[in-house]
Formats: sequence, C-alpha cells, structure tokens
Amino acid sequence: TDKVLATWNTYGLEGAHVLRVVASDRVGNQTITLIPLTLISRTNLISYLEAVPAIFSPNGDGRRESTAVRFALEQPSVVTLAVMDSGGTVLRTLVSGQTMSKGAASVNWDGRNAQGVIVPDGQYTVGLLAALESNTLLKQDEKITVTVDSTTPVIAIARPANGFVPATGGIVGNVTDRHLTTYTAWLTDTPRAPAWIEINTGTSSRSDFTFGSLAGRAEGEYALRIEAKDEAENAAETLVPFIIDNTPPKVELTAP
Repeated sequence: TDKVLATWNTYGLEGAHVLRVVASDRVGNQTITLIPLTLISRTNLISYLEAVPAIFSPNGDGRRESTAVRFALEQPSVVTLAVMDSGGTVLRTLVSGQTMSKGAASVNWDGRNAQGVIVPDGQYTVGLLAALESNTLLKQDEKITVTVDSTTPVIAIARPANGFVPATGGIVGNVTDRHLTTYTAWLTDTPRAPAWIEINTGTSSRSDFTFGSLAGRAEGEYALRIEAKDEAENAAETLVPFIIDNTPPKVELTAP
C-alpha cells in the first residue's frame, strides 16, 4: 500500500514498452495489470540514480541510520542533488551547483532537513539535476523515491489477558507495521528457565490473528514471546507471562 514496488533503470532505452504487474493471493486468485508507456529520447548525462538502502531509519538505534544516494555521470556536469517532500518542496540540498567529473559518485542523507531536524516517517523524492559542463543548457533531471521509517512494529496481545486464561481457544493479537518483513511467536511452559518452542511465524502484518492454540494444555505458568522486524531494521519484542487455570472455584456453605 502506497510503497515503491520496484525500480527500473531506463538508461539507453527508448520507444514503446509495457509494464506488467501481477498480484496473487493465498488461494490462487490472480490479477494482471498491463501499463503501456513510451520512453522518449533524452540527453544521457546520468546513467543511474539509486538510494542504498531505499528505506532507512534515522532513529539512533545504530541500524540503517542513513542512505547513500549513488549516481553516475556520463560527462563532466554541474550537479544539484536535493531531497523533496511529496508536494515538491525542497527540504534539503545535498549538492548545490557543484561541478563533478565523469564517473560514479555517492552522497549520504541522514534523514535531516536543512534545519538539522529528522523528517517525519514517509516517502521522499531525491532529485538529481545534471547540466553538461561545456554547455549548461543541456540538462537531465532524474528522480527516485526513498522512505524514512523510524517506527518499530506494533505488537498487541488480546488473549491471554490479565495474566490468566483457561486451556481453551487460542493466543490472539496483532503484529502490524507498514514495512514488516518478519515476525515469530514462541511459547514456553517453563518461564523461569525458558525453553522456547516456535508456534507461528510470518512475513506480513496480522490483525486479530490466532498465533497458536491453548486447547488441552496443562495448568501452570507459561510465557509468550513475539519478535517483529521491518525493512528499515526496526525491531520490537513483547513478552507476556500468564497462567493457565482450568480449575473452577469451589463453593462451600458452612452456615446456616
């Protein structure tokens, strides 16, 4: 949803092309969309433009704190490289009117705007404008999309709740993130010296999902652990200790 599906380097390509997008679900339903497009001839001053990684998390956790904007010039050119928001407003200029030689170059962006403030999570455009040094009227303008994601996945367990549960039904909850890559759920019946047993794993967000069954389990102490990670290498972990109690209360009248 609202994310870059892929990148396509169209350097040296012209004429009619067709972009094909195929989507399939778990039960075999499939949709195919064909998008015809025409690539016009242009000045080939820029042979490629990419961001590595294309999604990063400038949140101080030491993982994917910045992205490297990499590009290559076919001729010596005057280069301007800028980061813009979805409305086209320039948030920060990384390179301003600098003459650069033919060949590859790389410029880092740490997710901060011109005022040194980290930008909010979302998609941003990196624009590269190259003007031929020997004739600045000859220009090429290319753009790519980068994503800032500093938010960890959200894990919420609805059952067991309040620390107690009977040995019926299942373990229910949510694992959500816009860019989730993986989650894993484990269970142990020895929480004081845990021997974790994997009960579920996946690569997409889950809502009101049953991660495992509690049916038939013996009374005693248990613990549930869920870990989740996203494309920006943000990670979250939740530990839920609980007790399975299958014994109904005893009622005894001693008077009258």
